[in-house]
Order: sequence, then structure tokens, then C-alpha cells
Amino acid sequence: MFPGAPKNFATWREPNTCSDQPQPLPQHSACQAYDMCKDGAETILCTVQNGTHCGNYRSFGIIDIA
Repeated sequence: MFPGAPKNFATWREPNTCSDQPQPLPQHSACQAYDMCKDGAETILCTVQNGTHCGNYRSFGIIDIA
């Protein structure tokens, strides 16, 4: 019923009109992004291995990424 984060990440490529393949973010190795999107949009997925859905991501740097 729910496709999960990787599938949602791939799905957002289309409405954001991204033409590239996802690349790792240099400063955040647990994140990947589509950078070449229409109007400068970025589509980013960050994955915390063995993390929980509602974890504390401050040490992960999610505030800087967002």
C-alpha cells in the first residue's frame, strides 16, 4: 500500500522534471539527490541505516540539508 521512501524519491523525479540520475551529496554521504531539475528544484533522499521513522536526525544534519 505504501511504496516507501526510495520509490517516492524516484516518483518525485517526474513532477520536478529531473533529467539526471541521483548522485550522493558530497557533504552528506547518506543522502542522494537529483540536481538537474526544472527551476532549480532538488529532490533529495537521506537514509539513516537502522534508523526509525521518527528518529532524532540533528546529528545527521537534516536541518542543513532541508
